[in-house]
Amino acid sequence: MTQQPPLVPYLGVFLRDLTFIEIGNETYLDEEQRMINFDKFRMLASVVETFQGYQVVPYDFDTVPTVQIAFRHSVLTLDPDELYNVSLIVEPSSLKRKGSTVIVSRSSSLFKSLKRSIT
Repeated sequence: MTQQPPLVPYLGVFLRDLTFIEIGNETYLDEEQRMINFDKFRMLASVVETFQGYQVVPYDFDTVPTVQIAFRHSVLTLDPDELYNVSLIVEPSSLKRKGSTVIVSRSSSLFKSLKRSIT
């Protein structure tokens, strides 16, 4: 750890490291899958241990009710179809969705609420 807790680490760095370790190292050292590559699992454990190190130190923050209210009201809770619609608005896709395709019009309440939350 280059910085000492308490702090909020960037999750993307840990996920990147875990992904590269998983993809770049064989799980087994032989074709019969009898010899486990323990070096790979040591590397994985090291990344997880570093991440867990940030969870040990308590975070003593003062409660700020106005900030809590702002967070609660700024979070959109969407079902899977609505999330798919949002993804089509943000990045239109030429791929077909499995099952029924959901179309969103720019006059829908979902589109309007998303536009308000972005701007």
